[in-house]
Amino acid sequence: HSFCSINRDNVILLTLKLSEDNDGIIMRFFETKGKETFARVKLTLRRNIKSITLTNVIEEAINSPSEVSNNEFTIKLKPFEVVTVKIKY
Repeated sequence: HSFCSINRDNVILLTLKLSEDNDGIIMRFFETKGKETFARVKLTLRRNIKSITLTNVIEEAINSPSEVSNNEFTIKLKPFEVVTVKIKY
């Protein structure tokens, strides 16, 4: 049983770590096949997600929080792109 599922086989989870400011969890995803992709990510954790924010590689917010429903969210990845999100509980 996995804590994270991704509905696209061309998207993988690269990183899972505590954010540098200790205010959330950082997840980095990578598109592996050179195709623009919308991927749905579902986390099966015991706590509910309050917000998801896209960040740059040094964890600075680059957009407003994404919509979260039932601990699921969608990310858009360009070909071979790494996308970083910050999750707050």
